[in-house]
Amino acid sequence: MIETLGATTDLAELDALATLPDGAETDRERLEGEIGALRSNSLDAIISATQETVRHLNRLHGVLATAMNFDAVVYETARMKLQEAKGRRAEAREQLFSQDELPGPADGEWQEFIVAGDSYRQHLDREHYPTVGDKCLYCMQELNPTALNLLNRYRTFLDETLIRQVEDADAEVRNSSLRFDEAELTRANEFATELRDGGDAPAWASQACDVLAAARAAAQDTANGEPLSASAFRESAETVSSKVGAELATARAAVQQIADDKANAATAFTGKQKELSELAARIELNRNISAAREYVRRARRAQQLDKLSRVISSGAAKQLTVQSKLASEDLVNKNFETLFAEECSRLRAPQVALRFQGRSGQAQRKKAVASYRPSAVLSEGEQKVLALADFLAESRMRGTKAPLIFDDPVTSLDYRRLDDVAARIQNLAETHQVVVLTHNIMFASALMATRQNKKLRTKVYEVRDGGEAKGILAADVEPRLDTPADLAKRINVKLQDMTSAEPVLQDALIKETYDLIRAWCEAFVEQDLLQNVTQRYRKNIMMTRLSKIDSARLDAAIAVIEPLFDRACERMTGHSHAAEYMSTKPTASEVQEDWETAKAARAAYIAI
Repeated sequence: MIETLGATTDLAELDALATLPDGAETDRERLEGEIGALRSNSLDAIISATQETVRHLNRLHGVLATAMNFDAVVYETARMKLQEAKGRRAEAREQLFSQDELPGPADGEWQEFIVAGDSYRQHLDREHYPTVGDKCLYCMQELNPTALNLLNRYRTFLDETLIRQVEDADAEVRNSSLRFDEAELTRANEFATELRDGGDAPAWASQACDVLAAARAAAQDTANGEPLSASAFRESAETVSSKVGAELATARAAVQQIADDKANAATAFTGKQKELSELAARIELNRNISAAREYVRRARRAQQLDKLSRVISSGAAKQLTVQSKLASEDLVNKNFETLFAEECSRLRAPQVALRFQGRSGQAQRKKAVASYRPSAVLSEGEQKVLALADFLAESRMRGTKAPLIFDDPVTSLDYRRLDDVAARIQNLAETHQVVVLTHNIMFASALMATRQNKKLRTKVYEVRDGGEAKGILAADVEPRLDTPADLAKRINVKLQDMTSAEPVLQDALIKETYDLIRAWCEAFVEQDLLQNVTQRYRKNIMMTRLSKIDSARLDAAIAVIEPLFDRACERMTGHSHAAEYMSTKPTASEVQEDWETAKAARAAYIAI
């Protein structure tokens, strides 16, 4: 659009394209962050880690559900019923038999013996055995009345009602017991223990460990039919199960969301790139809309003048041109001399005399130092400053608005004039597009520092050797000269975007925020703690600022900044760590907490 500007350009359309939505710069930073996150190839690892967490949570949830469904009251009731049934059977045995009638004590072995005999009777299908005249099934001798009476009492003791009561009560105890798959219980307990002992543990982890320990003890007690040694844990199991269920639902949703993000990553990446490109173009047009309008106005005026000039005869036009040149010669020379003197003063150039020649209406001139040519008595640096003053004076005289290009303007200059040239170029940049090519890092940093102090934008390119292709331009390579306040604004924007970002973008924003926190720590130390005594990309040590360092507050600030800087280095995008569980990653709340700690430390140090 800008390249096609002319007299026919529709200014209304141009204004509409240059109109920006609210928060355009914020939207651009957000899109850049999202594109960076989508460009990274970390989704597979995130999905794998999240699925592993789902498996652990699902196992723990199942074990807690089993513990939650255990009813200690039902178990104790069944156990008491079993004891009562056994008691009734023991009472029946004591009433039916005296000790001298039995070959030994009426213990379990004796009971098994008579049960086995009765089983053999049933095998022989002797339902009414024993009756008068029957023989002993063991020795085949006819039963006398005493033996017959004893066997009938055996039949009474083995009455099915008493046996069934004991068996039913025993089955009820088994059914009401707490039973786990030991492997599942062990792995669930290991997971809960690791969460509890790890950093940033969820609140329910410790409670889950207590519930699992109580459930294991209860399972051992019920397996042996013993009274419960652990206190009631059903209510605690319900509470923890609810929290684990919510965590499980969140993790499952995260797996699905990340899978969808992965499936849609290519489409989303292309769409967001297009959106960013469009927004960047509109922002650039907005910055230059005034110049574009002026260009169109002049193009239309030039078109009108071109039509007018055709009316005047070529002869009259030629005569007018000659007279105009003659009349303007003196004015041109006087204007140039004034402008040249101003530029020499700004650049602290040596004094020279100007001698004008010709009558062409142009500033054709020679310079002299006394009776000598400048090249005979001036240094290379002084000659360069004079040439620069000459160029700038002529540019101003001509009123040119074209871009100004400087190729290493500080070559051979001393450090004092370097700052003068940087200041002059900065002044020119307020009304012109200025392009500077230089190998001098001090000069480049002086230019950028001057621009940044006025909160103006600088575009920096680096010319690189691309192997077979030479002269490759790499954009945005300027050294970081941000202030703590500038970095704080960028950090706050990231934190604001983080609250509503999707999980995959939130992880990327967390790392990018720690990048900025790390840079903030460096800027705080350089500019606040050490009061700019030494600065990156600067040529001097500012000894006069040593006395401004507040040594009384220095230790307190260092105690906060050093560990914060270490955490930022571990968690920024330049580092990655293997994490078995999602909980080991830094969270948005952890970033916010670190940032609040950093701001508090700076506020305490610079407080008056």
